[in-house]
Amino acid sequence: MRTVVAGFLVMFGSALLPALARAAGSPPGGGIVCDSSGCHVRVGGGGQGDHRGEGGGGGANACTWKGTKVSCSDPAAGTFNRADGCYYKPANPLPTSGPALDEYERYGGGIYMATCPFGSGSGGYVWLPQPPAGMPPSPAQLAQRAAASFTFAKPSGHRSPPEDLRYQGYPFSYVNLWLFYWTNPGTWKTLTATARAGGVWATATATPSSLTFDPGDGSAGVSCPGPGRRWMDVDGNNPPSGGGCGYQYKRVTSSPITSTQTIKWRITWRGSGGTSGTLPDRSTSTSGQLQVMQIQTVVTR
Repeated sequence: MRTVVAGFLVMFGSALLPALARAAGSPPGGGIVCDSSGCHVRVGGGGQGDHRGEGGGGGANACTWKGTKVSCSDPAAGTFNRADGCYYKPANPLPTSGPALDEYERYGGGIYMATCPFGSGSGGYVWLPQPPAGMPPSPAQLAQRAAASFTFAKPSGHRSPPEDLRYQGYPFSYVNLWLFYWTNPGTWKTLTATARAGGVWATATATPSSLTFDPGDGSAGVSCPGPGRRWMDVDGNNPPSGGGCGYQYKRVTSSPITSTQTIKWRITWRGSGGTSGTLPDRSTSTSGQLQVMQIQTVVTR
């Protein structure tokens, strides 16, 4: 399956052969050349052949299309695909919109620029789940492989009042008390991995970007840009500052509720050929129960 962006189609038909022949000619460095036998991509000159063994006398690895010998690769057009008669190369830069980009962002894979000089084929931006035959993975695909090696840490789930302080068997907090929440520094680390295939490479980097607290009582959660920190005596019941993260419950709960802390990870990559991009965010979570109680006031005389 593939997706083609219609706005970038390049059509090659018999009506265009004379024009293509005039435009392409027979440049010493190669190019798309059209003559009475059809269109083909010429690599280099002097009958030296290309890196896949296609020389003046042909070879076991020579490429053909409907019985006509064609070049297996071209510096401008990319690598020939025997299945459809098109040449493919990784798209650089990637398109900023369109079906190919949509598929890539949803499913990974790669975006390629296709040039199809034979028959009624079309070209343009194409999304493919795997590289075309004969092509190494694209930097974007290698970035996905690198990111797949990450082990994302879960938040430690700490909070104050501490989760190990219990009332009737459950941790607790109080109405209108600033509950501080945080995760251990060891869970808040940038991850990096590199994947290579031949001369193609990509390095993926996952950076923790936020620590979210879902109170579990139906209220909206809160998010912090850092890992938070422990509550200290000097904090009193003031709103968190100095890197602290916190939440105030506004009502008593009749039974234990489940709160959840979540680390969100932003994943970026850079690769060979000056390529770069992003991968879908990841998240890890830790949950725990607690009760929310009313602070009792005792008046003495």
